[in-house]
Amino acid sequence: MSVEIFRKMIEILETDANILMGKERDDAEKRKQFEEVFYRIQKMEWKEQKIIMQTIDSLIESFNEYR
Repeated sequence: MSVEIFRKMIEILETDANILMGKERDDAEKRKQFEEVFYRIQKMEWKEQKIIMQTIDSLIESFNEYR
């Protein structure tokens, strides 16, 4: 996944890059932000949801390769 796609996801989901990357925060704050992101995803059409989830899966796999 390119940086541009990741940037666009952040913009569309109106969230912070740290949330999508799983950076640690206080549990209550982290939970609230995850809920907000998932709520926005749920409001999207199925095709858009599928693209978002595939992109997140790719991102997670990329991070796991470099740990």
